[in-house]
Amino acid sequence: NETARLQQKAMYKDFSPRTKKPALERDAAWEHAFAEFEKVKTDYAHQKHVEELANRTNAEKFRSLAKDVLFEPMRAIKTAWDLSAPGRQGIVFAMSHPIITTKEHIPEMLRAFGSEAAAARTDAAIRRRKYAKLGDLAKLDLTNHGDKLTHREEEIASRLLRKIPGFKGSNRAYITLLNMQRATMFDMMVQAHPEAMTLAKAKAIAHAVNVATGRGEAKSVASAMGLAAKVLWAAQLLLSRAQLLTGEPMWHADAAVRKQIAKEMYLRPLASVAALMALGVMAGGSLDLDPRSSDFGKLKFGNTRIDLMGGMLQIPVMLAKLFSGTKKDARGVVVKDSRGAWDEFANFFRKKLAPVPALAFNVLPPHKNVVGEPTTVASVLQETLTPLSWNDFYEAAKEQGIAKGSLFGLMSIFGLGVQTYDSQRKK
Repeated sequence: NETARLQQKAMYKDFSPRTKKPALERDAAWEHAFAEFEKVKTDYAHQKHVEELANRTNAEKFRSLAKDVLFEPMRAIKTAWDLSAPGRQGIVFAMSHPIITTKEHIPEMLRAFGSEAAAARTDAAIRRRKYAKLGDLAKLDLTNHGDKLTHREEEIASRLLRKIPGFKGSNRAYITLLNMQRATMFDMMVQAHPEAMTLAKAKAIAHAVNVATGRGEAKSVASAMGLAAKVLWAAQLLLSRAQLLTGEPMWHADAAVRKQIAKEMYLRPLASVAALMALGVMAGGSLDLDPRSSDFGKLKFGNTRIDLMGGMLQIPVMLAKLFSGTKKDARGVVVKDSRGAWDEFANFFRKKLAPVPALAFNVLPPHKNVVGEPTTVASVLQETLTPLSWNDFYEAAKEQGIAKGSLFGLMSIFGLGVQTYDSQRKK
């Protein structure tokens, strides 16, 4: 131990500095060994989890069964065959660096979806990059494929449905894409920093990257996030959107880091969004720029809406209605908003509910879904038993035809918000 080592050095009057062990070279052999280690670690965590399940009390087994049967399957079904990370949590990086996203990250995500070995190789490459150690010290939030399910929002949680082909692939794809985005953005900002890098600056960059990729971080609400994750569809994503909109990642950074954050997470993404919106209008779409409209900032083709900003504009829309006391109705006319502040908040958070609470609201009086359409047996079955991307694809194809609907459906699969409904029928 350390005490005996120092006593021995004093005895022999050896006051030379301690020799540091040379760092292991992170080459292809290291990458292969790391991938093997991650696989063994994942297998160990799985076996440990199985053993813990076997030793539960009857009460714990009942609670777990209720959770698995009533709650988790619906969430897992809704996220099945899910490749939405680029346009959802990853929308900021995707818009900031569309070429890297399409040429590097999405192909790796697809390979990870189809192969556990491919996901492990990509993960190993991320862990052996030049700034990996600095990222760890700065608390860059990279998700391990072997982490416990309850510790990760990106994880598809149901133990029952993880055994079905496609569910585990979706999980690997999500983790791989977001880890690549976080590592790439962190490394790019560290390399481009004009001054000497310090741990404090690295922590500011890592926090900004985590927030930009859907990992909202706030110590003041950390204890409430566990409960929120059960009630809301993606609690940390919602928190991250609020932090981005208020510029929170820049609050505790120095001037040089703030400038980098402004460029990477605001100016570049907004420029890409503006260009895509202009192309959409040229292609025949319309764009509503009134923040009191539910379609604010969305491209609209007939009854199909395309959200290019990852849902971030929903918070400004709610606030605009609250502070103005008005809203734009289905006819495009600005009218007095008869709903009070509570109803506005309730409607906003209803759109963010997890599948089971959302279903409960749909079937209760007045038996309407979140956009005002009547709830029927068929709509409940469709809502419960089909993935989100399939629903969006079907509705878009039905409204726009096979060719254009397929294009919109592809956008939905990769995470862009695509909704199709007739607002004139809302009651």
